[in-house]
Amino acid sequence: MAKRLTFFLILIIFFSISQSYGQNFIQNVNHLPDNAVPRKVKFKQNKSGLACLPNVFYQLLSNGQIRQFTLINNQVRLDSVLMNGALSNSLAICANLNGGNFSPTFYGSKDTLNGNRGAIPTYFDGSSWVPIITGISNLNCTCTGSNLYYYSSGNPRNQNRRQINRFDGTSFTNVYDDRSKRIVSADLAMDSLGNIYFAIKNLNSLALPPVSDSIRVISLSGQQIASYPLSIDFRNSYGAFYINQTLYYGFGPTNPTYPNALLPITFSNNTANIGTPMPMPLPPSPHRGLDMAVCNMNMVTTIPNLKKEASLKLYPNPNQGNFKLSYDNNIQISSISIYDLTGRIVFHKEVNKESIELNLEIPRGIYTINIFRSDSIINSKKLVIK
Repeated sequence: MAKRLTFFLILIIFFSISQSYGQNFIQNVNHLPDNAVPRKVKFKQNKSGLACLPNVFYQLLSNGQIRQFTLINNQVRLDSVLMNGALSNSLAICANLNGGNFSPTFYGSKDTLNGNRGAIPTYFDGSSWVPIITGISNLNCTCTGSNLYYYSSGNPRNQNRRQINRFDGTSFTNVYDDRSKRIVSADLAMDSLGNIYFAIKNLNSLALPPVSDSIRVISLSGQQIASYPLSIDFRNSYGAFYINQTLYYGFGPTNPTYPNALLPITFSNNTANIGTPMPMPLPPSPHRGLDMAVCNMNMVTTIPNLKKEASLKLYPNPNQGNFKLSYDNNIQISSISIYDLTGRIVFHKEVNKESIELNLEIPRGIYTINIFRSDSIINSKKLVIK
């Protein structure tokens, strides 16, 4: 009898220690040493890359947990916990820029890996989160296809001036640095054409609260495409994404207008329209939302106020992959890109001709063809492969 009691006592002590260790592991994700190495995590998806599903988005919590949600009839449904222990304070879904087979995947940044120099990028290789050592402080991020962008204060203590930088997997290129404006939204969002959305206010208006005066839209190269007057109190905002031709912002419990809500914003003509906020499922206490990301972005074919400067003809359409493109040659065209419905680039070509004939071997479906001038989209056409 004494031996049996001793055995059960040992079991109780063992499970108590195990549970305590597991909780400390998740809590300590946010306090990693400067020489952190790749950290393996449990992952509930396939081994080839993230599944890009319609109407699905992801939320990163302060305990390193990534949760999957679905938008259904103007409501938010919590589907599952996709991962625990993410080595990141921000979240984007992007093609793997670092040579791995797991693609698309998560990218982010972690502020405990670079000492007092701020945050550095991290990414998930299918089994581990891997830090990428760089010399620039980066905050939240967004991506479509292989176009990954971070915004940064340049100095981790300077939150008034923020830049937007393109990341190619190893280094950064600055594309946006308007010193007259301050980015007040906690995140960037990107549509499937690569246009970047963020909320701004005048830099000389530094008094709290951080209330926006407009939503700005820029191209891949940082050129302004549109600006929509909009006043929103961005206190306790933590994430953004673009899906179904709608921009969404996530707000935490202390926002005075949209507490614990997902706020939709649509655009028409010169106007940004605020929709009905949707309640977000609460994270486990005491944790909070850090960022949001989306993988499958339903294709948009135009951006409001986009000037169609070049006439684009596509024929035959539908076709089986053999077709001809022709456009006005009085405007300098730099390139043509073709996107599938997830925003992935399936074809890209630099051009300097009045017309081009293509013979593509791509699956049947609906695609969008965009023509560019210096990374700015100046026309789009829908392509149907039958």
